[in-house]
Amino acid sequence: REAVAQGSAASPEYRVCHPDGSVRWLISRGMPLHDDDGQLIRYIGTIIDITDRKATELALSESKAQLSQALEAARAGIWEWNLDTNENIWSDEIWVLYGLEQRGEKPSFQLWITAIHPDDRAMAIQTVTAAAKSDAELNVEYRVCHPDGTIHWLMSRGKPLMDDHGKTFSYIGTAIDITERKQTELELSASKTRFTFALEATNAGVWEWDVIADKVTWSDQIWKLYGLELNCMPTSHKLCASTVHRDDWDITFQKIMAAVNNGGEVNVEYRVCHPDDSIHWLICRGKPLRDANGEISCYIGTVMDITERKKTEILLKESELKFRSIFDYSPIAIGSGIGIGIGIGIGIGIENIQDAQLFNVNDSWLKLFGYTRAEIMEQHISDIELYVDIEEREKIIHGLAEHGRIINKPLKLRKRTGESISVLYSAKSITLDNKPHLLVMMTDITLQELQQQSINQLEIAVADRTQQLRQELERLHRFLRMISHEYRTPLAIIRGNLDLIELKNKAGNYLNKKEINKIQRAIDRLVEVMDVSIQESRIFESREQNELMYFKIAPVIASQIEAFHALWPEHVLTYSEHLDNCKIFGDAPQLKLALFNILDNARKYASPNSPIEVECSTENDEVLIKVRNQGKSITHDEGEKYFEKYLRGNNTGNTAGAGLGLWLVRNIVNRHNGRVALEGIPSGVEATVRLPLAAKAS
Repeated sequence: REAVAQGSAASPEYRVCHPDGSVRWLISRGMPLHDDDGQLIRYIGTIIDITDRKATELALSESKAQLSQALEAARAGIWEWNLDTNENIWSDEIWVLYGLEQRGEKPSFQLWITAIHPDDRAMAIQTVTAAAKSDAELNVEYRVCHPDGTIHWLMSRGKPLMDDHGKTFSYIGTAIDITERKQTELELSASKTRFTFALEATNAGVWEWDVIADKVTWSDQIWKLYGLELNCMPTSHKLCASTVHRDDWDITFQKIMAAVNNGGEVNVEYRVCHPDDSIHWLICRGKPLRDANGEISCYIGTVMDITERKKTEILLKESELKFRSIFDYSPIAIGSGIGIGIGIGIGIGIENIQDAQLFNVNDSWLKLFGYTRAEIMEQHISDIELYVDIEEREKIIHGLAEHGRIINKPLKLRKRTGESISVLYSAKSITLDNKPHLLVMMTDITLQELQQQSINQLEIAVADRTQQLRQELERLHRFLRMISHEYRTPLAIIRGNLDLIELKNKAGNYLNKKEINKIQRAIDRLVEVMDVSIQESRIFESREQNELMYFKIAPVIASQIEAFHALWPEHVLTYSEHLDNCKIFGDAPQLKLALFNILDNARKYASPNSPIEVECSTENDEVLIKVRNQGKSITHDEGEKYFEKYLRGNNTGNTAGAGLGLWLVRNIVNRHNGRVALEGIPSGVEATVRLPLAAKAS
């Protein structure tokens, strides 16, 4: 009707119902025909079935509605950017994401730029421009400012569209609201920052050990704790052992491997040696993580520097020893018992720097000052009168601003009862909820200070007593040297005359033979007593007077072989060495004494007319000295007993001796950080000495 009224073409679309109940879409297109006077006389046209097209249009409409719902649910939108015309096409959701209203303004590159936060604008433009120049995919995150003042994070991703010639003519992509994800990332970052500050303040680090792959992952702080440069070595369990103190190595890794084998927690304390030769105490704690099958996949834990705590413990132990020393040497009787001990807990608190309120504390802090948590939370520092001198807090804040942290500052604080206590105070500035806070750690040293006062008094008495003992010991050694000199001359005369008597009476039937044997045994006994005193005195004097130095070991061994030949030329001794001019660090005279005693011991216990074998070589950065004799073998337990002081073997015959030879040998070898052992072999006994190799002469 409208077409007829206007005399225009008609093109309506409509549905028709067929007798079989089906519905079809038709389009009727008609053109008007006019007479010569211009009057409309009739229409002529066509009718076309468009059911399939309508079905496609409905499907597209439904798909578009679903896409729109999906984009709205995902807070996302679709955009297209034509590089040739710089024209932009935005879905309705894009306008919402950018906080813009559709008021007839066309989407454009410039409109996109104006919606971006000023601080992110240059970065976003540079990223998009660089991607377009290199025909690369686009991925950029930035903030946008909405009219209500809120800030939203968006992530825009796009792919280049190319023509048949491979030229990029357009980009199509999506923009997604990632505000919640960014807030979570920022919160995680703040949490990580607080965690990092806590680790730094406590001088600790975090580690992870993949037990199956034997791969160790350390935080940067742990490298510092071990005295190593960052990533200077391959990451395996051997990395942990690289700087562990030699005396702690075995027990430390026995405990760690025992925990791993049993699936238990790791908790071990040990020392590490830094390149500057300083010694530091560490505590390593870790827990196992298991896979879906219940098998341990890795361990994760922490390493903390506890050097100061260990120093305190050692100081307390030394204090107890000093007290006990005074009890032993005091000229008056002391009838009271004294118990020495302290439970050390680290009180940790967090204060708001601006309003000086307590934000949080741990249980040790509450126990240290005698408060409950409800009594102090969000209380002003001045209200609980924590500082004996309130100006100390201002000094602490000033020190933090200047140096960044405070470590082990002696400080006087006040408990809930009003009693003052002395603490070691450490602090560092941290940020919580975008506000400056103070992370504080305190250790009670009140008892330590009281003990130190007593120690200072006791040290004077100990020093006086030590000086007296040194003087007495020096007089004793002078007396022994004098006795040795005075006794040896008459003993030599008596022994010489006894030898003459025996020569004159070779038949052995001379008178008073029994009495002469008694005199001979008495002389041997006196020689034994003098040997004991003189050899012990020689060890003491060597430690006091001789200086340790580097020297070649081969000439030292050779000199004692020559001395042995000179004294007992009738004994056969074979000697071989492959030392390559090796050097060791120590006291050459002492080692000569030790080597001679080993040779002499081998002679005493050897079968008559049997040879003594000496072999010297290097093995695993050690000098190896082996001395073998032929005779009665020994058990392992006997081999250890012979190193005891004054113990002699039961197969030495009538050979004189005090039982000091091997005791002196072990004493000297231990002083040189070496090892010595006696072992039974089928043909007799073998003595083995191992000394650490210092260097090879050039």
